[in-house]
Amino acid sequence: SDLTAQRYRVNAAEAQAEAARRQRLPDLALGAGYKSISEGGLSASGPVLALGVKLPIFNGGGAAARAADARKRAAAAELALASA
Repeated sequence: SDLTAQRYRVNAAEAQAEAARRQRLPDLALGAGYKSISEGGLSASGPVLALGVKLPIFNGGGAAARAADARKRAAAAELALASA
């Protein structure tokens, strides 16, 4: 029915808004491994750790988060009208 479809649209808009908000947070990555190097008769090996950080410096996803929130509110309003 139309009401069920509208509920799905509200759920989708909520999920998109949450995803947009999460893009505003720093993203951390951690890696681990083992590396061996041989050069000129010398060799070395051992564990390797890597840390990466993605910082949302310029826009920070603020505009996308606000737009997604607006779509969520609009979908919720449409559902409220359809339910009345």
